[in-house]
Amino acid sequence: MRVTLLGWLATALGPALIASGVLLIATPGWGRGDEPQLRTTTKQLPTDGGLIPVVLPDPGIPGFTFPEAEHRILRWVRNNDQHSLSKHAWGLWTALNMPTDQCYEGQRLSVLETWVTPKDLQTLGNHAFSKSGRDPWPLTVLHQFSSLSGGGAVTGQTPDVLGFVKYDPTAAKHVLRYQLLSLANLTNLLQAGLTEIPPFPASALVLKIETFPWSTTRLVGGRYYALPAWPGPPDPPRDFPPDQSHWKQCIWVDIQENGPGTGTGRVDTVWNADGSSRTPETTYGLGRFIHFRRSATQAQLPNTVLRSPAPQGGTRAAAGDVVIVIGLHVTTKEIANWTWQTFWWTPDPDNPPPPSSTAIAACRPMQLQGAARHYAVAIGYSMVFPPGENSGGVYPSPQAQLRDSPSRVEPRRSNLGRSHVAESVYCYNPYIETFFTSAQLPASRPGTYLGRPVDNNVGVQTNCMSCHAQACFPIMLLPGGIFPLYTGDQNIDLYGPQFQGKLKVDFLWSINDDAS
Repeated sequence: MRVTLLGWLATALGPALIASGVLLIATPGWGRGDEPQLRTTTKQLPTDGGLIPVVLPDPGIPGFTFPEAEHRILRWVRNNDQHSLSKHAWGLWTALNMPTDQCYEGQRLSVLETWVTPKDLQTLGNHAFSKSGRDPWPLTVLHQFSSLSGGGAVTGQTPDVLGFVKYDPTAAKHVLRYQLLSLANLTNLLQAGLTEIPPFPASALVLKIETFPWSTTRLVGGRYYALPAWPGPPDPPRDFPPDQSHWKQCIWVDIQENGPGTGTGRVDTVWNADGSSRTPETTYGLGRFIHFRRSATQAQLPNTVLRSPAPQGGTRAAAGDVVIVIGLHVTTKEIANWTWQTFWWTPDPDNPPPPSSTAIAACRPMQLQGAARHYAVAIGYSMVFPPGENSGGVYPSPQAQLRDSPSRVEPRRSNLGRSHVAESVYCYNPYIETFFTSAQLPASRPGTYLGRPVDNNVGVQTNCMSCHAQACFPIMLLPGGIFPLYTGDQNIDLYGPQFQGKLKVDFLWSINDDAS
């Protein structure tokens, strides 16, 4: 499908679109498996001397390859090889968190922190790939919350979460090359009769980072902060946002302790606001969290956009506040539907509750050290199991078929008109998706989980791939400002009627959300 798309694009539309600057088809080197040679290391840079995006390095984990061959990943999926899937997810996480020699305001940056945001690409263009004075932590309101409600809360539960999307150098160059953040260009592609944007290359990565808001004015004793601790999904499933009334347990962050602290994996199930229920066993130092300290500029946004009231006599955020990275979505274009893994902080990383597991945690490599080892992961490399044939999640892409192993690939078959009975695959971040109610997931359909019927219409019944498969341009809002395409876990027909007259944006809501 993708070979035909690009071939047709080049022959039928190429001259006109190239002349108008819409697409740059003629420039070689951006096909799947034929990515440009980008820098994998950087020279020593002085503090605040500017940032250069770094491509994903080799973490030195035996058996881990990036990008992995598509047919191999899909074999893991078809065989339900959770061990191999988990090892691959942890390999990505290890590489993302490797330190670089770049700094910002005296804070050393990891690989992922050097990457660029959609706004960076819109304001800097190709200059984003040379040394530039970018903010590595440009916190803002996540689109999935503001867009769901047309800028306001649907149910009053919209969380005070700030974050940002980042593209690795390969994904960023692809976005610039095909002008995918241009509303005019997306409109031109749609009017030209295309049904999808040019697909990203195999080594593309996209991240969504989430931070939990707090400030020094909310500290107990000027030192301790209560952070909700995920207890696992509720039974029966329902909306389950990260607050005291729902999760009913927390841990305490000691912002004056730069080391690991005294926490032992225990949680505080009493959660007294005055800190009287805190114990050494439930207190953790900053050394167990991926974190950074706000600058004065970074403190401005939370003081104007967050919905929760400011503490009496204070502000929500101030320069010097410690910001904890509580969750992070990671997706790679190693398979046609992208791989999906989501990470979140957990007090007992050896025994995380669902949607992770002790078996997944046991696959962490020895190369993963420091704060990043204190995070759990959920994995969603298919929408359901076994994968749906018409979802694109069974067979390698045409490019992979030619490149990797033609003998292993069967022809695509349509499942239109046939039912697909499969088990739900849940992949969600407890600090982000759990607030969703059925009102925010209007495209949901019932399914099956552990042999039982399930509604699959709340946050703890979602799957990253299912929801992102619906990403298309343009998005028309229903009355009340709700997206018609957000969904709980289900097998998405990529050729279904919901895409009629629309341009699929290769599973990336950020293309539609950030285009201007």
